[in-house]
Amino acid sequence: MRRIKEKGNPEDVAIAAKEAAALYGLFIIKEGIETNARNYTRFAVIAADKVNNGPKKKSAIVYSTSNEPGALYDTLRIFAENGINLVKLESRPIHGKPWEYMFYVDLEADVEAAEFQGVMKQLLEKTEFFKILGCY
Repeated sequence: MRRIKEKGNPEDVAIAAKEAAALYGLFIIKEGIETNARNYTRFAVIAADKVNNGPKKKSAIVYSTSNEPGALYDTLRIFAENGINLVKLESRPIHGKPWEYMFYVDLEADVEAAEFQGVMKQLLEKTEFFKILGCY
């Protein structure tokens, strides 16, 4: 909300609490946009340029492994041995590849930080596809 106020671009929008709109003097376009009363929201800034808001504590990644016994375990072991807590692990089938999956992981670490690069090297050795979705 602060960024939207500072930039003043009328095409920028945000999803936030009423209090945030009041704090920054912005108006509410629509209330009650959730489709599920038990819904919760993660907030993200999507920008053309990298946004630096200081240290990151969490990251979201997606990867695939070979389709063989223990392949997923091998990646999860890397997180465990390095004391990295996973807060979400979700599998999704890969279209056109029966019984093969992409693994979406949220973890409590900044995967772009210098101290994480050893872990990244190990993960890249055990994955067939790897992408950082973002750090926050």
